[in-house]
Amino acid sequence: MKVFELTPECTVFTVDDWSAPVSARIDQYNDAVAGKPPTYFAPFSGHAANNFLFSGNGRQCFWWQRPTPPSPAVPAGATFPNTPTLVLDGDIDNRVPYEETNEVAELFPNSTNVIIPEAGHETIGWSQCALNLANLFIETLQTGDTSFAKTPAAIFPALGRFPFVVEDARPAQPNSSGNNQIGIAERKTVSVAVAAAIDALQRTLIGSGSGVGLRGGTFNTVFNGPVWTVTLTNCAFATDVIVNGAFVWGSDNSIIGDLTLSGPGTAGGTLHINGFFDIPGPVGNFSLTGTLGGKRVAVLVPKGVSGKPAASPGVVKT
Repeated sequence: MKVFELTPECTVFTVDDWSAPVSARIDQYNDAVAGKPPTYFAPFSGHAANNFLFSGNGRQCFWWQRPTPPSPAVPAGATFPNTPTLVLDGDIDNRVPYEETNEVAELFPNSTNVIIPEAGHETIGWSQCALNLANLFIETLQTGDTSFAKTPAAIFPALGRFPFVVEDARPAQPNSSGNNQIGIAERKTVSVAVAAAIDALQRTLIGSGSGVGLRGGTFNTVFNGPVWTVTLTNCAFATDVIVNGAFVWGSDNSIIGDLTLSGPGTAGGTLHINGFFDIPGPVGNFSLTGTLGGKRVAVLVPKGVSGKPAASPGVVKT
């Protein structure tokens, strides 16, 4: 096995010698990673290609065996019964894309095909409405109203920017209901502070709750049932803004907390963050109040300002 192509976005494998032991395949991959320049995976280090997320997924390819030609699952020209059939899939399912389930639905003349927006694999775990629909169908062989599929149950914020310095960030927007006094430079600082906090929360969703900031510092999450408390210690999402403080992600998915800002990229001060994360409906804003450089802060920051891909929406906290 040799690494055919290695990019910051993905790794493509091709197998030249199926008899090569797994150890040799891993060595070849590690050599390919080590051969890249230090900035290849920026803003991450080269260790990102070998971290636990990749090792739990992509590295499974090292154990591939020679495939055997598959037998057709269905003989050519087969006809399918006119039985009630429900086909569910999510529009961001990266295991069985809906393009494939659409083909399955077309095989059954009496099928109902429902694509759940903002849902991945195991659709009923992403949407309560999808679960209700599946239960109704099992009990009655009827699907009922499927118009819910037009509206996402929850929208998980996508990746935003990774500003190296605060000047490269997107500025927060003044809150029309407040009396904001900070200018564009400090409004960028607010965006970076929120990014540091939400980055820690999203990485908690895919990790243990303890970790390091993107460009420095640490975070730690304490779990008390559905209430999570995230503490930031000298966290830096951009190199020139340091964030300390804590916030609570409550049982109603609300976020409330206080952050202290310092560093060469800001005049410094305190911020109070208030909003919701991972709730039904469109992505909204966090409200930030407080003072920076002695000036009053009253701004809004979109929930999608930063973060990690990943964990399923509608996370159930237990």
